[in-house]
Amino acid sequence: MSPSNRGSASGPRRRRLSLPGLSAAALLVLSTLFLGGSAGFAQNSPDRSEIAVLVSGPSPVNGLPLSLPNAIPALKGGYEISGEVFEVFYTAREVLLPEVAGTTGCGGFPMRRYELKDALVRVYQGEGWMLFFRFPDSQVAEAEKGSFCRFFPEFLKEFRYFLSFAGSQENVSFPAIVEPEA
Repeated sequence: MSPSNRGSASGPRRRRLSLPGLSAAALLVLSTLFLGGSAGFAQNSPDRSEIAVLVSGPSPVNGLPLSLPNAIPALKGGYEISGEVFEVFYTAREVLLPEVAGTTGCGGFPMRRYELKDALVRVYQGEGWMLFFRFPDSQVAEAEKGSFCRFFPEFLKEFRYFLSFAGSQENVSFPAIVEPEA
């Protein structure tokens, strides 16, 4: 046995794994997994800039974002998409809303659209409940682009799921992360 192949008294010598010892194929696999280097992985995941994260709430409030002051009980949360934050209000009441010229749609769901002095508000009416989405004046363009309409159907699906288990308005949860479908 040559001196380099002999083991110690406790057993054979073990080879150390070093970066130069890794094959090119292994490096490619590792870079793909950790850095997202494969086009196949990127095609199946949503654009990271369109993932909405709940940054506040839901918290109980009195008042919905309408043009007139009101004390309607609701839950309020804040979501961030692409560095912009907008508010979501949920109420377990059906509220009589001012007339609008028409409705807009998001992902096939009808929504009312209200332009206020300092914000844009979109309203979705469920069965015995309502959702209000308030975009500050500086974010109206974002609300009008497709990112909100890609967010809304997935938000609504997850919100309805949480609502089905809530039992009361105080127990309703908002989804923590909403990823639009790719």
